[in-house]
Amino acid sequence: MFRSGRIVITGAKNLADVETALEITHKALREHGCEVWNGYDYHIGNVVVTHDLGRELNLAVLTVSLPMARTEWEPEQFPGLIYRLKDASAVCLIFSSGKCVITGNTSLEDAQDAVNALIADLEEL
Repeated sequence: MFRSGRIVITGAKNLADVETALEITHKALREHGCEVWNGYDYHIGNVVVTHDLGRELNLAVLTVSLPMARTEWEPEQFPGLIYRLKDASAVCLIFSSGKCVITGNTSLEDAQDAVNALIADLEEL
């Protein structure tokens, strides 16, 4: 919560969780004598999804197989391969276990498109 009145909610699994968090915050502020808003608007700023490709991956091979300009892998500093999807703001963190974290999406639809794009890029290899 910021002095400006803005609130950042993290960890919500769905829109109902966002609404619940806002209601809890609103109620707590009122109960503690804070002057609060009558209503509120919100927007989704970042949707983070996890995906399991269901197989182990050789990140060294992916590093040289995926487009080099969109791929970063420094295993001494971070165990995952960082892959930027083409024509999307999403960034994928790909781990050798086959699990992926995809961030930078602004909607659930964008997140699903990013998962599909990642799968398509990997299947081309």
